[in-house]
Amino acid sequence: MLSSLVKRLAPLACALVPLLTPSPAGAATTFAPNRFDDPLVPAKSCTPPVPVNGCSLRGAIESAQAGDTVQLGAGTYTLERGSLKLPKAITIVGAGPAATTIRQTGLDRVIQIENQAGLTMSGVTITGGHLVGQTGTNGPSAGADGGEGEGVYGAGINAGGAVTLTDVVVTGNQEFGGDGGAGAAGTSEPGGKGGRGGYADGAGIDGGSSLTLVRVTVSGNTAQGGDGGAGGSGGSTAAGGAGGPSGSAGGVGVSMGTTSSSTIVDSTISGNHGASGKGGKGGLGGAISGVGGKGGQGEASEGGGLFSNGTVKLTNVTFNGNSAGGGDGGEGGAARAASFPTVGGAGGTGWGGAGGATALMNEADAQFASVTIDGNEAGAGATGKGGSGSDGGATGATGATVAPSGGDVFVYGIAGATLTIRDTIVADGTAPGGTGDCEVGGTGVLLSAGHNLEDHHQCIAVAKAGDLSNTPAGLGPLAGNGGSTETMALQAGSAAIGAGEPGCVDAAGKPLATDQRSLPRFSPCDIGAFQVQPIPPGPGPSAGNPPSPSPQPASTPVLSRLALAPAKVRAGKKETITFDLNVPAHVSFALERRRPGTLVGGKCAARSARRARGKACSRWAKAGGAPPASEGRAGANSLSWTPRHLAPGRYRLTATPAGGTADSKAFTASAAKRAKGPSGS
Repeated sequence: MLSSLVKRLAPLACALVPLLTPSPAGAATTFAPNRFDDPLVPAKSCTPPVPVNGCSLRGAIESAQAGDTVQLGAGTYTLERGSLKLPKAITIVGAGPAATTIRQTGLDRVIQIENQAGLTMSGVTITGGHLVGQTGTNGPSAGADGGEGEGVYGAGINAGGAVTLTDVVVTGNQEFGGDGGAGAAGTSEPGGKGGRGGYADGAGIDGGSSLTLVRVTVSGNTAQGGDGGAGGSGGSTAAGGAGGPSGSAGGVGVSMGTTSSSTIVDSTISGNHGASGKGGKGGLGGAISGVGGKGGQGEASEGGGLFSNGTVKLTNVTFNGNSAGGGDGGEGGAARAASFPTVGGAGGTGWGGAGGATALMNEADAQFASVTIDGNEAGAGATGKGGSGSDGGATGATGATVAPSGGDVFVYGIAGATLTIRDTIVADGTAPGGTGDCEVGGTGVLLSAGHNLEDHHQCIAVAKAGDLSNTPAGLGPLAGNGGSTETMALQAGSAAIGAGEPGCVDAAGKPLATDQRSLPRFSPCDIGAFQVQPIPPGPGPSAGNPPSPSPQPASTPVLSRLALAPAKVRAGKKETITFDLNVPAHVSFALERRRPGTLVGGKCAARSARRARGKACSRWAKAGGAPPASEGRAGANSLSWTPRHLAPGRYRLTATPAGGTADSKAFTASAAKRAKGPSGS
């Protein structure tokens, strides 16, 4: 049944859209759906003359021929019968992303572009895509390996050919790779290996031959690889099978392949989160003498915001708050021999994530111009525990760990991946135990074309004119600062102001006249996607026109540049909290800890016995011991905090000014150091 809103809008839409008349041969046709649901109706219901409430979005797509246009009014078009399949190149035009939404309501992607067909779309929000891969098959016979979990990709948009999106929002799409199948138990042979977990790529957009984004927001999409399958038990004197490696997530916001090209302009990629599954548990050792199987490896997720193996050109783009998580190693299998000392299986290796904002790999060729990359994270993977030994046998070795790589940027080449940056900010990345801003590996190369700013010295090996390293960026939080996409404003005193090239150019080397908000650039330009604008002069003083007062700060409190020092937080050790305020305000603090959870209805809920078998996820849970509230002054602030009773783990501190905009800082707490005894032990 139509909602009351649809009932009110449908007659209006029908009245506003004239009944279509047959077009001359070869002429393009515009179809205008006049209902918002997804009924099982024949496609001819959209053929003129269109009956009242007779044409759905799906019906219009099925009726359209190559080159036709589908015109959407304000409202939410729901998809209840699977993905919207586009077999031909068409144009979809909405009333603006705040007004027109295409929402998937089932377990499917939103838009499937088939057979290398193209899509030109504007003024629409794409949301609700939800893909879940199938679990791999269990080993079919004694000692056989488990099958690989199904991989998934493109929950929002899966592109076949050329795609151009203008003034579009892609948000709230999610996907989960299938778990690997279990290896079969052996009889006289070793147990079968567990299957690999399925991958999860491009939860927002999985690109085709080419992708062009103009004033597009890709945000709040999530992807998680499947868990590796468990190894099978070994035969009487044989080893248990190894656990399968986990699946990984890649290019959670946007994922592009080797033969593809992408051009992104005046856009924001934010808050996209990828996580790897867990390596499978090793199989039990043989009943008489076989050792336990090794735990599966936890693979690394790569590119929380953007992943590409191909050609990339970015101009006036902001990356913020994206993450690529690491994979946990699986537990080693236990030995079970009753009368023979037998060793348990070794735990699996936990790999850290790579490229919280972007991962450019293999044959990638990327150019970044006036880009802001700030506050992204590559997460760590945990080690797998060794399996228990039997009859006096040793416990298996604990798995190794590989540190995360590039909290903001990761460039890794097998065939010479290259990234060239100019007038670009790379700052405030997080990678526990690894490199926060940039990491370059293999045959990868990161080159400077000059006038870049990094708050560490990890990105640019050979500095060019105007490059600034070990320099704070001085950025405000991601916010609506004008324009159609959110940006990170340069705060007063930022070293990036006026430190760009005398004449900014875009990623193609052409003059760049505006910033991400389409506001003017100046000479020299500011570094990053945001250009500070001059305060308009007021009228001059006269007898009836007194001098204008000095500009007053904004009345809404905005807190920015929240930081902790020292960065290595320990329980019982004094920390200094620093932050900036634009106006005086009462500031309160909240502390949260990252905790394991179980996916329930697409949300990460606390684990319980009832939910123990659900897919694992991570969530932020309230933690005690937050700093006391403080009265902050306009400008720089600092206060002391000694955290108490913080268990080792990942935490998030949020500072909120009364009635204003908050800022958060993630950190890792380690165990308090033990006092040494007289012997130094």
